[in-house]
Amino acid sequence: MAKCSHHFTCTMKKLCLIADAIDTQYAGPYTYASMLIPALEATRPADWEMTYVHARPNSFFSGRNAWLVPTTPRFPGSNTYRRLVRLPALLRKIQCTVVHDLGHIAPFPRKQESYGKVLTIHDITPILFPGWHVWQSRFMHRWIFPRIVARADHLITVSETTKNDVARVLHPAVPMSPIPLAAKKLPAPKKRLLDAPYILCVSTLEPRKNLDMLLTAFTALRKNGSSLNLVLVGKVGWHAKELLAKIQQSPVRAYIHLPGFTSDEELSSWYAHARLAVYPSLYEGFGLPLLEAMGAGVPLICSDIPSTREVAGDAVLYVSPKDPRELAHAIDMLLTDSDLAARLQQKAQARAAQFSWEETARQTWAVYEQVASMASVKRGPSSTQERCCTNAEVGVSSDNACSSATSHESP
Repeated sequence: MAKCSHHFTCTMKKLCLIADAIDTQYAGPYTYASMLIPALEATRPADWEMTYVHARPNSFFSGRNAWLVPTTPRFPGSNTYRRLVRLPALLRKIQCTVVHDLGHIAPFPRKQESYGKVLTIHDITPILFPGWHVWQSRFMHRWIFPRIVARADHLITVSETTKNDVARVLHPAVPMSPIPLAAKKLPAPKKRLLDAPYILCVSTLEPRKNLDMLLTAFTALRKNGSSLNLVLVGKVGWHAKELLAKIQQSPVRAYIHLPGFTSDEELSSWYAHARLAVYPSLYEGFGLPLLEAMGAGVPLICSDIPSTREVAGDAVLYVSPKDPRELAHAIDMLLTDSDLAARLQQKAQARAAQFSWEETARQTWAVYEQVASMASVKRGPSSTQERCCTNAEVGVSSDNACSSATSHESP
């Protein structure tokens, strides 16, 4: 072990984050990766350095020590080949201490590696509800994902709900840590984007988000004389063709607005001027839009399912995810009972304040330390990476002093 000029010794450990979600996702995994990475950097212990692997050129990684490993050439199965052959070869080359995949299909083709393996699981809906997913996702999660889980050294889940699902279905033999997420801090709202009063729903347009029920409830409200509009913010997901057809054929189509995936500035404005928000999902691993709406002080109605109870507590109105009349009644009640709306706003903001990305990062670093200790025991002392740190690097650094800002392209 090397000694520094100030008689400090420092064994450097290297964390590699598989951050494909930054390049390829526009929903929960993207938010998770894009918010967790800066939080990890801000709370990084001085004896760790960080590097990243990702799939496409992206300005997010400018100034970061990142490896670009694109999926080339394109052929059937090329993405799987990249994940299970090219990435593991790179990870061995760059001598990581811990590898953490921020998505589901991690590059863990074998159990024994020189580095510890951490996997974040957001949900397992392709296994629990295969009809909601395309065949490629069903195949990957049915045949490959369980093997990846079995090869991991530690699993992070985004909620107790997901942890319980993983334990019940996959029976992993490794530790699992439920580490909650947090809402991203949105910029101050600017101009109003819709002059009419509206209900807001922030959600990918796909079957499990249960937007059919929201459409039914909204149509009933309009037919009973409501002047409300409905704004559905989010990208079009898989199996959305039927939902989009229902929207186009709806008798209240003129009052339904589809701005798509929006910037944070636009999203902030949508939240700021909404009369209320609705989150009618049939299933969630966590439910980031709940915290966004709560933090923005928007009265919220959501499905009574385990994950929403876990996240929102008593700060929202709950309805059955299968009863559009109950949803319509809850919307009408929130619109007409200003005292109830004010109480929920106050509770929601207090509840949302209990979640922070800084705390998520701290708990995640604790997992890395645990996995690094296990990996060190398996490797033995001879393969431990060592590097002398300066006096300033001992403790906790928030400026990435131990990491070089370099962009690499994998061969």
